[in-house]
Amino acid sequence: MTTPSRVAFHMGNPNAPSNPWGRDELDVLGDGRVQYRNLRGPGVRSVTAQLSPAAAEKLFAAIAASPFPVWTDARPLPPGSTLIELTVERPEGAATARFDYHTSLKTPGYDAVVRLLTGWAGVLRALPGKRAASPDDLTQIVDQPG
Repeated sequence: MTTPSRVAFHMGNPNAPSNPWGRDELDVLGDGRVQYRNLRGPGVRSVTAQLSPAAAEKLFAAIAASPFPVWTDARPLPPGSTLIELTVERPEGAATARFDYHTSLKTPGYDAVVRLLTGWAGVLRALPGKRAASPDDLTQIVDQPG
C-alpha cells in the first residue's frame, strides 16, 4: 500500500455546548506538513507545523495496521459523543470512515491512529503562550493570522 498523500482528521462541532474545544480539523500531508484549524463558535484559528519523519511514518504505519476503512460505526451517536471523520487519500483513491471517538479508543488499530491525531491537535489547539513544549513529533509550529 502506498504512502498517503493526505490524511484528514475532523472531530467535534464548533457549536456543541458540551464540547469546550469546538471542531478540530487536522490535515497531514505525505511529506509531513500539517495544517490545523480549530473552529469554536464563529472563531477560527489556523496553525501550520511539520511532523518529524519518524512521526509521519508512525502515523502512516498505524493507519496501515488499522482496519481502515473497513470499519465505520453506523450506529446513532449516543448523547455526549463526538463524531470523528478520517479520510486517507492515496494516488489510487480516497477512503473515509466515520466513528465515535470513545468507541475508536477501544477499537484495536483505530486507537493508535486517533491517539496520535488527537495528541497533535491538542498541542496545536493551545494558544502560543500556553502551548506545552512541542513534542519531538511537531516542529516549525506557526500560528496563522486570523
